[in-house]
Amino acid sequence: MPAQPTICVLLGLTTPALAPARPAGASDVDELLDALAAGQEANFSLFNYVNDLSGEVDKLEEGIATLRWAGVWGGGGAGRGARRQGAG
Repeated sequence: MPAQPTICVLLGLTTPALAPARPAGASDVDELLDALAAGQEANFSLFNYVNDLSGEVDKLEEGIATLRWAGVWGGGGAGRGARRQGAG
């Protein structure tokens, strides 16, 4: 039967994995948790911002599709030809 790893061995393996996430000078677990919570809040804020921008892009794409369908914008539709003929 293999030997069970001790808590010290487990902590020794975990500590290097958390080292990149540890802010400079953070020696306390509470400081590390505070830094992680702040990072999580910033990440959530950016996530919401990206979702808002995505919604705006969707609305703009729908508007472009509507204008294209009406022949007002892009694609050289009938709307352009009619304007050219009327102006000439």
